[in-house]
Amino acid sequence: MPLYQTAQYLIATAQDHLVGLPCDSVLEIIQQASIVRTDVPGMRPPLEYTIMHRGVVVPVMELRTVLGRPTFESELDELKQMLAAREQDHVAWLNELRECCATGKDFTKVTDPHMCAFGRWYDVLVGSEEAMSAICGGDGTLHHIIIQFDAPHRAIHGIAIKALELAAAGKANQAHDLIECTWQTELAQMRLLITQLVEGITAAWKSLYVVFAIDNNPVAFLVDGVKEIIVIDEHSIQPVPVSGSCVRGIIPQDSDSNILILDHHRLLAGQARCAV
Repeated sequence: MPLYQTAQYLIATAQDHLVGLPCDSVLEIIQQASIVRTDVPGMRPPLEYTIMHRGVVVPVMELRTVLGRPTFESELDELKQMLAAREQDHVAWLNELRECCATGKDFTKVTDPHMCAFGRWYDVLVGSEEAMSAICGGDGTLHHIIIQFDAPHRAIHGIAIKALELAAAGKANQAHDLIECTWQTELAQMRLLITQLVEGITAAWKSLYVVFAIDNNPVAFLVDGVKEIIVIDEHSIQPVPVSGSCVRGIIPQDSDSNILILDHHRLLAGQARCAV
């Protein structure tokens, strides 16, 4: 009996996880965009929908869902909702500034661009390589779009003191013109950047189906991407302590994330807990 047994594994990505899939069970890798999905009523998790592959109906598991992570679509929807709310914050900010300049009421909203909800989110984003990578994924165009938010955002907050001073000096018309100019330029630029960011993230998303054979039955895993094929000593796979987990074991790595080895037989049988 050999002291060690090796096998080739395809390393797939799912959000911040690396997952090893045995190459001897991988049938094909397909771009998601080229395949039409069919929702099937009553399909039980972790199977979510089906695709047609070479004339055969193939059930699909989303690897993110299997690992208890949000899907790309839900992450994108959350980002859209957040950015839409932050856009409306600045619409309300300019509207209140306009009203205060016209009526003499006290302006109560923040003038420091780092203190509004968008500013706090933005500062965390640009200050964290991990957070930036989660949105951009190394895409230089998306990174450039995000960096461009800074100037118009600062400019919007920067007009408050000047507009209020103009109004206090009896120059309400000049204050109004300053606010309208900011609305048509800097706010419009932020709105355009939000649209470009969402569209850019959507276009850059290139998820894949890994068609996999489990007991001679085809099943597809939807993955964020694939990195490489590596040779693993089966004896180096460390068991996980959680009973009933969908993960059979872990391959420790010196850098990057550990590699998770799924128990795909338990997954297909619906016996494994999804979250890790």
